[in-house]
Amino acid sequence: GSVSGSGSTNRVAYWSGASSLVSDAAFTFDSTRLSAPVFNTTDASTTLLSIAGEQVFKLSTTSKSIGIGLNVLTSEDSNDLYNIAIGSLALTNITNGSNNIGIGANALTTNQTGGANVALGDDALKNLSSDSFNVAIGTGAGDDLIDGQYNVFIGGDAATNQLGGTNNIAIGMLANLASSTGSSQLNIGNLLQGTLGS
Repeated sequence: GSVSGSGSTNRVAYWSGASSLVSDAAFTFDSTRLSAPVFNTTDASTTLLSIAGEQVFKLSTTSKSIGIGLNVLTSEDSNDLYNIAIGSLALTNITNGSNNIGIGANALTTNQTGGANVALGDDALKNLSSDSFNVAIGTGAGDDLIDGQYNVFIGGDAATNQLGGTNNIAIGMLANLASSTGSSQLNIGNLLQGTLGS
């Protein structure tokens, strides 16, 4: 069969039918650079980029959220606002949570409805499912925390034993807390330990 259509210099042609080629002024290639304002859209307000079938970038003007990395923010919808996810699977399960920052592979990956959490580092707060106002900085910091609020974990593998509790502070490499479900606990560098407010 024959192919019909026309093109212009530097425009990328694509099939619009079984035997027809077309191009778009916004989709160009100049032998060194491919330019496209929108790679793939699920709606007019969401921009996605996928490579080999895997989502690697998401920007939503509805939720004001952005994700960079393999399968980040894949469950996000209009109920989730102002989330930032950078790193493979960061915030991948968020369905009704806002103002979260997950940077690092698996950072806040299980979080569905929690808000205002900050996780910086691979696996930081990776099992937190629904609570809010936690800060974890460091690879593996607070990685087993399932529920709890107002916790601060700083350091590689800080508070890795913590499953729950509120108002806990663990600072330093491998700084764990006395009770895995307790609240108002303190450990600074495994040198200063105690209960806050006592």
